[in-house]
Amino acid sequence: MNKLTRILLVEDSQKQADFIVSAFDPKEFDVSVISDGNEAYTKLVEQKQIPDVILLDHQLPGKSGLQIIEGLYGTGETYAIIFLTANKSMENAVKAMKMGALDFVLKSPHIREELPEKVRKVSQIHNERLERISLRRELRKREAIYRTMVDNIPKSIVALFGTDLNVISLNSLGLKILRITQDDIIGKNIARYKYNAMMREVIQALNLANKGIKSEFELNYKGSIFLVFVAPVKDETGLVDALVLSALNITRRKKVENKIKQVGVSLRETNAAKDTIFSIISHDLRGPVSNFAQLAQLLIDMPDERKLLRGNHILHALRDSAKRTYQLLENLLHWSKSIRGKVEAVPKKVLLNEIFLENIELANTTANNKDVTIDTQIGNECHILADPILLNTVIRNLISNAIKFTEPGGVVKLYSEIGATEVTIFIADNGVGISEQNMQRLFKLNKHFTTYGTHSEKGSGLGLLLCKDLVELNGGTISLKSTESQGTSVSFTVPKAD
Repeated sequence: MNKLTRILLVEDSQKQADFIVSAFDPKEFDVSVISDGNEAYTKLVEQKQIPDVILLDHQLPGKSGLQIIEGLYGTGETYAIIFLTANKSMENAVKAMKMGALDFVLKSPHIREELPEKVRKVSQIHNERLERISLRRELRKREAIYRTMVDNIPKSIVALFGTDLNVISLNSLGLKILRITQDDIIGKNIARYKYNAMMREVIQALNLANKGIKSEFELNYKGSIFLVFVAPVKDETGLVDALVLSALNITRRKKVENKIKQVGVSLRETNAAKDTIFSIISHDLRGPVSNFAQLAQLLIDMPDERKLLRGNHILHALRDSAKRTYQLLENLLHWSKSIRGKVEAVPKKVLLNEIFLENIELANTTANNKDVTIDTQIGNECHILADPILLNTVIRNLISNAIKFTEPGGVVKLYSEIGATEVTIFIADNGVGISEQNMQRLFKLNKHFTTYGTHSEKGSGLGLLLCKDLVELNGGTISLKSTESQGTSVSFTVPKAD
């Protein structure tokens, strides 16, 4: 019988808790519920009663979800935490992930379908992380044992040579590994094996020891790896009297090191993917949320007599903005699922004009508020082969940047050039432009760079870098041309659909 995955749900709403618990098959999951933050803190942090996976709400009676995470990670251990948040709490979700949560889930009607698979994946990631920690501890333990053995003439292959390189002694382990007897080796000169590639390295180290120089190297022998030490033995006058060789079998240690290296590469890839998700969420949601806030403030500041005339129009605009923001968030979440293990594009045949109209609609509020015109010259029948989610993210960012750096009254142009195998998409503006020095810094990951827009709009400094990554994932290239005070043109290619 398979072991049940133990889940602790920390949720103060009984209705929400019952809804979430109903998502889990009792044959696979054992779910317990705590509704109070202080009680959860006591059980998890103070009593250290840790389940396999923790589903943690933020707003709780007593201590909040973030405070519980902070307390848990203050112990120096690691945990499998999925943070539960509402639509308005993306900031808290990002904080929770940075503090150590492995994933987050939006509270929505779809949470029942989403949670079980997330719990399985988070549990797997957590178990792999625990295995890596165990491997590191095992490696440190073996290194400590190794140092102790060397310091105390360890139980390893130990051989003693005269300065003439004649074998004086070889311990029983050495005889066993080499499958020889004392009579086969004692008194024999090691130099007789100089034509053997492995022994040439040993002879070279013995000759150095004759000059008072210690050596350390690795030696491969019949599929095993030995760490070999060669050192001079000096008499009371300081002259070299004999030569000692010790060899420790480190084959298992090498395998552990190689496994840790492989795990390290996997971990770096996972962290890079997670960082990309954070960057896109923080960068792409800023524009729509700002539009929502501007419309809300306009309604608040409007005189009562005008609200009767214009209020309903603004409420419709607010509703449309909220729908677009939700759709944007849905796209980001779908895209994040595709890059949990590895970022991959899923190309489809799409109509470029529809993609542009969708993103222009998202950008219109910002453009209108700034008195910037968006002029599109994309043909109705231009079909391309691209991942719609990744392509939307690229175009959304490029249009946003163009508006950001264009003065009121300016124009942002969108057009394309159709080639034999690819389509080149251009997003150009007649804004402030970019200096040659700053252009060199835009696409470099190790040089964080951001500037303010013409209305002091602040960016994350990651927009173009994200666009470059996503364009290349889709099989294209991106380039940028700009002249200060005249404007900027960004172009990128996408494969042409058959």
